[in-house]
Amino acid sequence: MFEYADIQVFVIVLFGLFAAIITIDKVIDIYKKWKAPGADMEKEIEEIKEHLDNDNKRISSLEESSKLTLRGINALIEYDINGDNEDKAKLEAVKDDISNFLINRS
Repeated sequence: MFEYADIQVFVIVLFGLFAAIITIDKVIDIYKKWKAPGADMEKEIEEIKEHLDNDNKRISSLEESSKLTLRGINALIEYDINGDNEDKAKLEAVKDDISNFLINRS
């Protein structure tokens, strides 16, 4: 039948096989842990880019709104100082620009 030496060799080979499987599993786990932060970071960078684009759009809208407000104030001051029809036309033009801005703003 089987001798003690044959059983001993079989057990050693079996343990060696188990050790190889565990080693391969650990190497795969290490690779996944090493790779995961890069993928997470890329996702985070894309989210930050999206937020940055949204912020840039909002800032541009605020700048345009601020320019229109200043033009309106300037037209009011000129009308108050001079009081002529040319300044009244400026007031009407600025009013139209502000109305268009408010209508077209999304």
